[in-house]
Parts: sequence; structure tokens; C-alpha cells
Amino acid sequence: TYFIAGPRFHVENSMALVYRNMNRFDSSEYFFKASYESARALNDSFWMALSLGNLGYNYYLKGNYDEAVPLLLRDYEQSMQANQLESAANAGLSLSDIYLKTGKPEAARQIMESIQPE
Repeated sequence: TYFIAGPRFHVENSMALVYRNMNRFDSSEYFFKASYESARALNDSFWMALSLGNLGYNYYLKGNYDEAVPLLLRDYEQSMQANQLESAANAGLSLSDIYLKTGKPEAARQIMESIQPE
């Protein structure tokens, strides 16, 4: 028997990242969704948004921009609210790239300006 320290969503998120790095997106999606549900059970809004942002990044990598944007946007906004600037920057960069690829340069500029350090 193995003992896992810390909230379950940390482990599920890590598993999802491993599967994503192996290009096993179905398994990665499964664990990001599990991570979201575990964080939701604990009412951890930051980790809920982070899990959804990571799922959104999967969609971004697959070119499914319509699915990616709302998830990445939720991650970006929650990360900014929680002052988790590295997480906000990760989501913001992906959002900006999508906005540029879909002909929305002003939206990309706004995101990029908001994540620059002061």
C-alpha cells in the first residue's frame, strides 16, 4: 500500500501532466478532470481553475481553440485573482497565441500587457 501525502488533486494533476508529456491526451484529460473534481470536493477554487486551465492547454495543443479558450481564461482570471502570476502567465501566453491565430490581436495585446511584471 502506498501513502500519498497532500491533496489528491495534486497527484491527479501530476499524472495528467505525465500523460500529456507522453502525448496520451485521453488519459491526460481523464486525470485533469479527476483533479478538478477532487479540488471541487474541497472547494479549492484555485486548483479547480488550474486543473481546467491544464485541460484547456491540452485542447490548445490539439488545435481545439474553441474548447481551450474558456478553460484557459478561467485559469488566467483565477490565477490573477490569487496573485499566482506564473500560472497566470502560462494561461495568458496560450490565450494570446490563440487570439493571434484567430485574428484577435487586440485581445492578445491586452492579455500580454496584463501579465507583464510591474
